[in-house]
Amino acid sequence: MLCRSIADAARVLGVSQPTQEAKLLLPDADRIFRELQSLQCLRTDLRDGTDGILRVGATASLAPSAVPDALALYCREFGHSN
Repeated sequence: MLCRSIADAARVLGVSQPTQEAKLLLPDADRIFRELQSLQCLRTDLRDGTDGILRVGATASLAPSAVPDALALYCREFGHSN
């Protein structure tokens, strides 16, 4: 279905025709292609700086004063608007 033709699907799966073996490979091949697509999206997001995790820890007494300034500095340094 992804290749839109039997010939293209056979070529992607490395078989000459949609054999029973190719039908058995389809679920795993589909999962791998989806995971590769997800990996490519993550790579792009990380490259562009649109994905990632920033964890901040601070004591209750420092949080109101230090954290906003630290986050503002981080945003300026790494070009983030939020």
